[in-house]
Amino acid sequence: MSREDNPRGEAPLPHDQLDWLAKRRAGPTPVTVFEALVGTPPHEEAQESLEERHQLRELVTQAVEDLPEDERWLIEVLYLARLSLRFVAQVTGTPKTSLARERDVILTKLRGQIRDHPLVKEKLGFF
Repeated sequence: MSREDNPRGEAPLPHDQLDWLAKRRAGPTPVTVFEALVGTPPHEEAQESLEERHQLRELVTQAVEDLPEDERWLIEVLYLARLSLRFVAQVTGTPKTSLARERDVILTKLRGQIRDHPLVKEKLGFF
């Protein structure tokens, strides 16, 4: 990238950020699945609608709420509160590797519960 293309001399964005920016600039997110399908050119994948996002979010939320209290707490502090494993280990007095293993077991359990849902199968292409 030349200095003329990037006058402030900023580092180029990674591909994942560029993809995110492209999606944001594509226009407003469709509200319904129908709007997503109607607004999609032929032979292209439809943009995810707000309705689909809401359904997926509800599915994940319900799966987390169904976990036993101690497992739910660990997932919530790691992913919702965004605390680090190191910090949680210090606060609880539990070895970090034990927490990491427990987290991995919980995530495997959640994947198993969510994977068989028809909406998830459709999103992942497992009709």
